[in-house]
Amino acid sequence: MHCVSKDLSQNHHEINQRNSTICIDVRSTNEYNTVRINNTKNIPIDQIIAHRDELSKYDTVYINCASGMRSSSACLALTQMGLTNVVNVEGGIGACLNAQLPLT
Repeated sequence: MHCVSKDLSQNHHEINQRNSTICIDVRSTNEYNTVRINNTKNIPIDQIIAHRDELSKYDTVYINCASGMRSSSACLALTQMGLTNVVNVEGGIGACLNAQLPLT
């Protein structure tokens, strides 16, 4: 199994395109409270596995972090648990900042 990665710098609207899509930020709560992609939910990486059943209900689950490393690990862990709907946001918050995407 592998995790799909996607560059959202040109397609950031996909995150909130449908009700069946969610974006999860796996950074710490302190990092999340500092800056985040609009309309994301914070589930720190050490808690992501506990949310497997909740996340399986979505058609697409975008996972982001600061640079793409933790989100990649979270995606891999979820795909190893059988989820096929997870997408790693390439470059994380850093890429979003560089692309001047709407952040909170």
